Amino acid sequence: MRATLAAPLGLLLLTLPSCSTCGPILGPQAEVELSLRGLERAPPPLEIEGAGRLELAHLAFDRVIVKPESSLWLAVATVDATGTLASPFGPIEVSCLGRERIPFVRRGGAFVPAAGPLPTLAEALAVLIRRHQALARGDAASLEGLVAKGYRDERATRERALALARERMSLPLAPPQRFSVRLEKEGLEVLEETPGAAQPPRRARFTLVREGGALRFASGLL
Repeated sequence: MRATLAAPLGLLLLTLPSCSTCGPILGPQAEVELSLRGLERAPPPLEIEGAGRLELAHLAFDRVIVKPESSLWLAVATVDATGTLASPFGPIEVSCLGRERIPFVRRGGAFVPAAGPLPTLAEALAVLIRRHQALARGDAASLEGLVAKGYRDERATRERALALARERMSLPLAPPQRFSVRLEKEGLEVLEETPGAAQPPRRARFTLVREGGALRFASGLL
């Protein structure tokens, strides 16, 4: 799909008139598409609020749709990304696959991501690190604030999951080694892998959903 899109855009750049200060005259959809291709060629590091910096080793967009939304232009695209998060607990490998929504604004004559090229992934990583920090500090109140009111894990109710988390706070906590994030239409699926002592990595699965404008744990708190 990217090849079929890139070819027409390349031809368009060659045939459109240009000026010395503004470059080719393109519509917003084409300009946003070209901005995405630039991000693929040189993926920028992502500053994750309270969680460190994600250095992207690979970033690719496919099936791109660009449409106006309020005062912005929104790119909806399938993203495939890998990188390493320099977290407060050490390096964590990160992979991400799925549908991302990326708002764009015009700055300095060009369209740029309003909140970074992977805003949903960045928010999810911040929430995952805050969960780990709350468990490590024994901060039950902070952890509860990360759990959706509509928590729906069939293995335990919201109250039971929080009670188990409080019990776990007294135990040693190994840092995560890898996050595998799947962006779905209704939320995110996360696989967290934690190294074990003389045994295979421990795996935990989480579901995050948007509630009250923010991502919250909807299942798999532990």
